[in-house]
Amino acid sequence: MSAINIVATIVAKPGQQDAVEKALKQVVEPSRGDDGCERYELHRDRNDEHCFYMVERWRDVESLDAHEQQDHFRTLVDALDEAIDRMDVVKLEQLL
Repeated sequence: MSAINIVATIVAKPGQQDAVEKALKQVVEPSRGDDGCERYELHRDRNDEHCFYMVERWRDVESLDAHEQQDHFRTLVDALDEAIDRMDVVKLEQLL
């Protein structure tokens, strides 16, 4: 099984960027401790304070699936529910 790379784009509603940033920051450290997490980084778009990116790498699909069942991940999903305009998640398999 191959590693899974994730790029998640999270766009905060106007006026919600601070709340979204806080919620995203709270999930970083616990997620880094999840079994199979090889990379978990939070970024903000330098040109748009409403746009955040999570860049992740998981050992395999099972590790990612287990992460998505963790309380810290579920808490994040709930916290973002009303505060974001959209979230796009791209799952990538590295070829080279």
